[in-house]
Amino acid sequence: MSWLKQRLLVLALAPATLATVLTPPLQQPDPGGHPVEVVARDLTGGGPVGRPPSRDGDPGLERAALRILGSERRSGALAQALGAVRLTAVQIGNLNARGRRLGATMLVDLAEPRRDLWAAVPSYVPVEDGSGAPYTPLTVRMHAAVLRDALIDIDVGRRRVIAFEPGPRSRSLSWSPSPASAVASYQNRVSVCGLRWG
Repeated sequence: MSWLKQRLLVLALAPATLATVLTPPLQQPDPGGHPVEVVARDLTGGGPVGRPPSRDGDPGLERAALRILGSERRSGALAQALGAVRLTAVQIGNLNARGRRLGATMLVDLAEPRRDLWAAVPSYVPVEDGSGAPYTPLTVRMHAAVLRDALIDIDVGRRRVIAFEPGPRSRSLSWSPSPASAVASYQNRVSVCGLRWG
């Protein structure tokens, strides 16, 4: 990773302050290249924001998605679901709608599992008819026995998290849309079928 790319990554994830801590301290390393993992911590937001994966991808999309996630987890539904636990971005990829990139989808690991978690989290139903927004936002009431990881979708253009659900290593007990969200979902399905609502 180039110096410029490292600097942009640090600026994207921790814009307020920067401190370097080598753990464990380096003890006269052998000459040559050494792998270094960069973890950006948001000291005002309650823990690290994330670490982009060391895989080929769109660095601009990764930075934007991590910035939005860091901002959104400080308040609202994500604060309720994630608290101040440190996250690690395991995988980040494109989130597409109607054949075009809408934003990013990511799998994150929680450093400490959260147990018996109740939270109202964002979700959505895709709209396929080509008119208006590419999705209908929903709110889902989630109860997880253990939350170890999460799947998160981010609309980069609107700068918001649009879906959050327990990941494959977590254990969900319930997942139900709010009444208003259930009506919105039904309206969307009816409009996709070509029928009129109301």
